[in-house]
Amino acid sequence: MSGTKILIGIGALILGIVLITTALNYLENGSYGRDLATPVDFSESSIDIKITFYEDRLELVRAYHDSMNNEKTDSELREWIRNHDLRGFANLQYNTISGTEPHPTNAAPSCHVHVMRVRGQNDTDRKRTLGHEILHCVHGEWHPESSH
Repeated sequence: MSGTKILIGIGALILGIVLITTALNYLENGSYGRDLATPVDFSESSIDIKITFYEDRLELVRAYHDSMNNEKTDSELREWIRNHDLRGFANLQYNTISGTEPHPTNAAPSCHVHVMRVRGQNDTDRKRTLGHEILHCVHGEWHPESSH
């Protein structure tokens, strides 16, 4: 299979996941919920999305804390898990000009999504989380500050 066909297939899969996630959320909640931030304009470029799947929630939570340079012991992470419901996270980054200020209009952004591995086609919770985190790659952050 050619590289172009694979990329088109991956793009279609990601779009399908986002659409299904949106539909499931609407059916479950009866509304679309909070408004999303204005999408980043990728008309002049593209976005690279890397997805890391985890088998173990402790490893997902460790990656979350590592992404914030917040080192914790396994014991501290297990305690944190008891008090939080982290199912995934995404880090959107712009390449920078000069190394300090992001320049979204001139940059090729990348996004790293971290989620638990989807166990099968009926694993709607993990599929919803994957779509949710991919939406962060396009819309950025929209959670209330208190949810961090």
